[in-house]
Amino acid sequence: MKFRKILPFIGILIFAYLIFRIGLDKILGSILSANIYLLILALLFSFIALIPPIIKWMVVLRSQNIMLNFWTLFRIDFMGIFYGSITPGRVGTFIRAYYLRDKIKKPLGACISSVVVDKMLDLLAMGVFAVIGSILLLNKISGLFTAVFIAFILLFGTFIFFLNKKRSTFILKRVWKIFIPQKFKKIALETFNSFYGNLPKIKTIFVPFLIALISLVFAFTTVYIVAKAFSINIPYIYIITIWSLATIVSLIPITIAGLGTREAVLITLFSVFNVAATDIVAMSIVAYIISHVIPDILGWFFAIRWKYED
Repeated sequence: MKFRKILPFIGILIFAYLIFRIGLDKILGSILSANIYLLILALLFSFIALIPPIIKWMVVLRSQNIMLNFWTLFRIDFMGIFYGSITPGRVGTFIRAYYLRDKIKKPLGACISSVVVDKMLDLLAMGVFAVIGSILLLNKISGLFTAVFIAFILLFGTFIFFLNKKRSTFILKRVWKIFIPQKFKKIALETFNSFYGNLPKIKTIFVPFLIALISLVFAFTTVYIVAKAFSINIPYIYIITIWSLATIVSLIPITIAGLGTREAVLITLFSVFNVAATDIVAMSIVAYIISHVIPDILGWFFAIRWKYED
């Protein structure tokens, strides 16, 4: 079996190991002892947290002169969440471009551009929180700020680099020659041109970036409430930092839905606050269920019904 075939299961193996090492009975006991009222509050907050990302994507689309109503984008976004949850590195979220093409009848490249910008803004916003938090953790975790700052600069530099068509053409022409078969080169070129022909201007993405920051505040607040439900009494800003880093690592395509990699990072970083691994894993599982399971179910429902729409 080739290595790439088992790559997505590495995180799941890590998750299984953590469950075995800690003890399933202890994790279940921690979940059952959590404050149910705070968990209900977290669930309510998680619904609120689903709205800003859709507004952000709507603003990005309108900068491209693509006008779609909130309900349409709501369904497409939730379908992206569903497919993202069942694919390594959440790459399934990019399926939104195909559903978007169904509605606006534009080339795929034009649809992909809005999704790429939308996801990059999310990553940059998460990177901002991670950098700020890593500064506050300087005295607790040596080397964390340097690693986070370098990663953020690389991410930001990549984003700025690929916003420029000339620079990207220089790189991608070489990629086409090596990796893309001759019969697909024409399609790839058309997609490339439509992608950059519809890419938002840099000045138009400032507002969506602010919305991305606000969106993360809602998402992190949900996690913070869940942490409090498990009596994890850590300052809010540290929760933001640790969850940001764990989320970024969970995007590495070696697992499904971030399982394993997220918990491993959380255990490592929360250990400086002397939080028990049992409570960390229990909190992570519950936070994921609250934030993702309901959107996943809705996304699946919208996906199976999409083909019946006009």
